[in-house]
Amino acid sequence: MTSNSIKYYDKNVRYWSFLYLNIVGIFSIASLILNIPNFLSVNYNFPPVLFYSILSLLCFTAIVIHGNKFRIVLTQPFFIWAIFVIIIYYIHLLISYITYSERVSSTIAIDLMIILAALLPAAALTLMDRRVKHASLAVAALLLPALIVLDFVRPGLLYPLGTEGAVLGRGAATFINPNGAGEAALLATLLVAPILPPRWRIILLVVSGIGVLATFSRAAMLGWGLVLLILVYAGAVSKKVVGSLFIGAVSIVAFSAVIVTYVAGREDLAEGAENLVGRINFFQSGSLEDASSLERLYVLEAGIEMFAENPILGG
Repeated sequence: MTSNSIKYYDKNVRYWSFLYLNIVGIFSIASLILNIPNFLSVNYNFPPVLFYSILSLLCFTAIVIHGNKFRIVLTQPFFIWAIFVIIIYYIHLLISYITYSERVSSTIAIDLMIILAALLPAAALTLMDRRVKHASLAVAALLLPALIVLDFVRPGLLYPLGTEGAVLGRGAATFINPNGAGEAALLATLLVAPILPPRWRIILLVVSGIGVLATFSRAAMLGWGLVLLILVYAGAVSKKVVGSLFIGAVSIVAFSAVIVTYVAGREDLAEGAENLVGRINFFQSGSLEDASSLERLYVLEAGIEMFAENPILGG
């Protein structure tokens, strides 16, 4: 084999390995931000464990191909933090085995699997092309709120009505649970906003705000305001636009009764109108008398009591 053919071969190998890495990275971003495993599980009974196993295998092969760059991954703060977390989890796992606590050991084992499954996609994202990575994150962060609104407008399109965990009248996209969808939209916004140009940051904040509103999650709505303040403090968003965004958010909440009327006027969503009214009343009167709020207060009190009994290792 001549030197020219060797160079041609090496060039092709680098090209296809780089392409494979970026495709795996895009697939990882879409899977994690849009919660594709949950969507496939609910609609097609595809086991999430099998999905994450396939994703981990794809990421592992992409990392092995670029093994000479793996030292870059090991120096990232996320991986240093993850190593310490894994060590702590293994210590807790060992203690649970010594004390014969099967419930605690099974919970810790599941958490360890989740952490380890997240490390491989994170490593692949670290090695992929920066422009491709940023573009993929931006598209996914904008697509998620759009899917939430689509689920609100067209319930039953993304998952069957009556699915366990779904709440009638509230958008949830592929997350099924509206609170989870609102949380994911906020985390995606917080993650992606700093890498976008200033104009696109505003667009992302507006789109995510609309998506959060469609979930009717009070915590997510308040969280959106907190995310805005964090981005302003970090210098990712100009202070000039903060007033306009807050005025728009307050106006939307003030006129949210119109949305409730819209929901009540639809026969397929009328049953969920009462739940939405209770959530809207929180912003108008500060009332926390609905069943959802009272249930969470009871859970909070029980959690505080459990923590007080054993604050180091947990109950």
